[in-house]
Amino acid sequence: MKKKICMILLSFTVAGLSMYAQENKTEDNSVQLKRTVRKKSENQNLKTDEMITYRDFRFTIGGGYARRLGEIMQSGNTDIDKLTEGLKNGYNIDVEAQYFFKEHWGLGLNFYYNRQSSSSNDILIGDIMIRDAKENIGFTYIGPTFNMRYNLGSAFTLYMNLGLGALFYRDEAILDGGGYSYNKTVLGSYASISGDYQFNQNIGAGLKLSVGGGSISGEEFSMDKKDRMSLSNFMVTAYISFRTSK
Repeated sequence: MKKKICMILLSFTVAGLSMYAQENKTEDNSVQLKRTVRKKSENQNLKTDEMITYRDFRFTIGGGYARRLGEIMQSGNTDIDKLTEGLKNGYNIDVEAQYFFKEHWGLGLNFYYNRQSSSSNDILIGDIMIRDAKENIGFTYIGPTFNMRYNLGSAFTLYMNLGLGALFYRDEAILDGGGYSYNKTVLGSYASISGDYQFNQNIGAGLKLSVGGGSISGEEFSMDKKDRMSLSNFMVTAYISFRTSK
């Protein structure tokens, strides 16, 4: 009987030690994940080498979907309008670098590239038949950003960015082997919101919703000079993030 009781007590002891070890492991991981979410007041009870200063560098790279905003000029020709309508949807590539001076804010640099393409065959313009037509438009933006972040737990962080920069617009059309291109640089703006999940202290992934672009005077396209053509896009980007902390 005593032997059975000793075995039972021993079993409970082993189980208890296992649970304690697991808890300590989880807590250690939590501390590691919460390295940048600890409040300054918590530094009072820490050693100097454990204090958090909220200065870290973050880099993201990703890609996804881009949707052209604004109205596309209507020519009155059904075939041409069908070609230009296909220029609404495309893809984007997004790269961002940020440095956070404080817990909630920092500065950075954003770059994105959007491309939309469309093609059509047998377009009749008056008495002219165009057998093969293709048009590509590209938007390249680069500019500084003001960045904000808010931690929503041990591993999830919300980021918001605002910026101004240079937007490079290129429109290229190829008609039966010949064609034309139009290039324009304008002042652009950028705004985004993203949710970032940290797998560990240095690597994460997330989804970003953003809007960027500018506009061109309609006078350059034989429109009323009071009108403007939008160069703006709405973007949905899946990305991977890399972060280093001090």
